[in-house]
Amino acid sequence: MKIRSSPIQTLAVRTLALAAIACASPAWAMSYVQMKDADLIAQADGALEATVTGAPQPVFDANGTRVASRYLLDVTDGMGRPVATREVVEIPGWQGPDEASWQVPGIVRLQAGNRIVLVYDQRADGVLAPIHLNLGVFVEQGATGARYLDRALEEATNASPETNTQYGAVRDPQRFKNYMRNKLAGVDAPVDYLLPAPVRPKFTSLTGGTPVRWFQFDQNITVNWRANSDGDATMVRDEFALLQTALAAWTNDPTSRIQLGYSGTIAPSALDPAAPSGRVKWNDPNNEMAGSFSCSTGGVLAIAGPSWSGSASSYRGATYFPIQTGRMTTQDGAGCFFDGNNGANGAQVFAHEIGHALGFGHSCGDAQSPSCGSSAVINDALMRATAHNDPRGARLGVDDIAAANQWYFTTAAPLPGPIFGNGFD
Repeated sequence: MKIRSSPIQTLAVRTLALAAIACASPAWAMSYVQMKDADLIAQADGALEATVTGAPQPVFDANGTRVASRYLLDVTDGMGRPVATREVVEIPGWQGPDEASWQVPGIVRLQAGNRIVLVYDQRADGVLAPIHLNLGVFVEQGATGARYLDRALEEATNASPETNTQYGAVRDPQRFKNYMRNKLAGVDAPVDYLLPAPVRPKFTSLTGGTPVRWFQFDQNITVNWRANSDGDATMVRDEFALLQTALAAWTNDPTSRIQLGYSGTIAPSALDPAAPSGRVKWNDPNNEMAGSFSCSTGGVLAIAGPSWSGSASSYRGATYFPIQTGRMTTQDGAGCFFDGNNGANGAQVFAHEIGHALGFGHSCGDAQSPSCGSSAVINDALMRATAHNDPRGARLGVDDIAAANQWYFTTAAPLPGPIFGNGFD
């Protein structure tokens, strides 16, 4: 999903939006760089308080794939701006029952009855979109008398933990609404609403449900990726070459059956290639990610993930849903991050995203995996939850290779216990 950034001269690693696996429960794959609330609100059309009602309704692409979910909101507070009593918010990824779909793990998943504060962009058709995805959705939680507003950021990748650290806290509902009401009215207001973060449980199972994988590799079939021909207009480096480097990083690992290829460009208006395939769309052409990436304030870099069939198959004694296609979309304006470290940032982000499209979660650093400080091996991984701010590019670490071998093995015996991409060292 998305990452944010501080000024380019001080932060080489900005944001990648990673969408990993799609399954019954979300897998964590959104990356971001933390923003100040003032910057978040300044980019928005407005904010509101509402209760989510009913089940999500699907949005289909030209291929008939469910690519987004729309929720109906009962609005209780427009923060001083005119809003309807009923509004609709759209979030990328299908969040209903497992069917033919594109899911974006790591993006906030809403449920009927959730009471939320939404900082939004309003589209021409009137549908609302959360500004910077998870960063614009605050869900009310906690016990009666001790309620707080929280975002699903513990399930995402913070590419720059040192940036705007204080805004990772939870918020006092009433004080935060007062702050937003003042900011939207152009009145300065104190940041007096941040609360200590609650203690969060840690999990070691990434998917929480049936995992996914590409079965085509077992038949020596190469999954070819194509990239929209318009490219990323904000990049100096060759984005197509960086994508090929990222694909080759996984293919060149001799211990796994992964075979990824690059078969050139595709017209942006063309339908997705037939499965099995992957596709990259530059500059968020369908406005799946409200807002734009900024080198000075940050934002989401990219989102990615697989689609799969709902007919499960067995592999090495475990059950998986077969992946059919992969997709990655980069945010408009993100080229300043991808160009960093002579293009190594772009190669790293693209390879990380492709890792999620292969079915892998994070090696460490999120709510589904161990602390990165617990092991030098998992901290070195390409698939750790925090991007590496260095020239390593699309280099697989020991943990990445071990995960690929477990998921798409050539020689090794299955490992006992949980079989996802965390802790295979």
